[in-house]
Amino acid sequence: MLCLKSGTGLLRCGVHFRNSGALSRDRALDRACPAATGRVVRPPPLPGGMVKESQMPKMKTKSSVKKRFKITATGKVMAGPGKKRHNLSARSQKAKRSNRGSQVLTHADGLTVKQWAPYGLN
Repeated sequence: MLCLKSGTGLLRCGVHFRNSGALSRDRALDRACPAATGRVVRPPPLPGGMVKESQMPKMKTKSSVKKRFKITATGKVMAGPGKKRHNLSARSQKAKRSNRGSQVLTHADGLTVKQWAPYGLN
């Protein structure tokens, strides 16, 4: 059997034939590359005649950032203070009171958090 494109045997034509096993002509044409058979292979059309554009994949927001931080309208990053989960008996009342609510992160830490949330936080 000859390769329709290069004229060599199907077993020798590695460019136009994907399988080197002995096959019937019909099965050989099914496994031959489109250049060898002259068939035009087109992807199925999208619904509504839409054209699919290639895009870069979206960046993911770290799931821990969604839970722990908020971004204010002015762009500052708010976070809940640490050291309030356990060993509270060892801390003074004043330290526990000052840890209530949220605190504004420093500018450098805020930039790091904003990198982890490329599209902002809701």
